[in-house]
Amino acid sequence: MKISNKDIIEAALKRVPIVELGHYDSLVKHIKELIVKLSKDRMFKGDENRAKEVAEKLTGGYEYHGRVVDYYEAESIGLKVKMLSDENLSAVYSLYKDIKLLFDFVDKEVGPILASLMEVGLAPMYPEKYELKHGIIYIPPLHEITRLLLE
Repeated sequence: MKISNKDIIEAALKRVPIVELGHYDSLVKHIKELIVKLSKDRMFKGDENRAKEVAEKLTGGYEYHGRVVDYYEAESIGLKVKMLSDENLSAVYSLYKDIKLLFDFVDKEVGPILASLMEVGLAPMYPEKYELKHGIIYIPPLHEITRLLLE
């Protein structure tokens, strides 16, 4: 049996998560808007053009999501940053570790409950679990989480 290009393309397209791509695109646009809003009111004090340039760089200027935007990179794209003292840096690392422990606990304790709810159709089904090692974490407001669980 000969496999045509059409068969290959159809098989590949069946695996493309169209809905997830739409959600991703909407989330990127939303994050970009938040960056502009927050940075023009705070970091750039009314300079909306500068805020838009930085938002564009942060949301679309990197090919690889896992790339670290360190102090020097942040400074080079125009963010107003300052180097933390050793004491403050230790506090930030401690907070990061505590938050990671919290997320690990939630995954361990809430994950099985959510899985049980999914089995009986009381929670949304997600095709894959995504693990985020570093980066911005977006947590939807409680009313959105509740709405998703009740759909």
